Amino acid sequence: MKIGVISDTHIPVNSDSIPKKVLEAFKGVDMVIHAGDLVDLSVIDTLKGACKEVIAVAGNMDSQKVKTKLPEKEIIKVGNF
Repeated sequence: MKIGVISDTHIPVNSDSIPKKVLEAFKGVDMVIHAGDLVDLSVIDTLKGACKEVIAVAGNMDSQKVKTKLPEKEIIKVGNF
């Protein structure tokens, strides 16, 4: 299983969108984990365009809106791990 990991996208504060090169790389993975600081929930939808299974947690720079939708911590099981 291949897992893509990304964090601190800070969209739309630091950039308008996730770079196309990153999204292309994620098309070959089974799961994407966003480790916080999305800033806007639209980042999840963008990532789902590259990979159907996206798991995300809220970071310290995320808005209250994001923090109400996403947990601060999530434990996932992948295979035997």
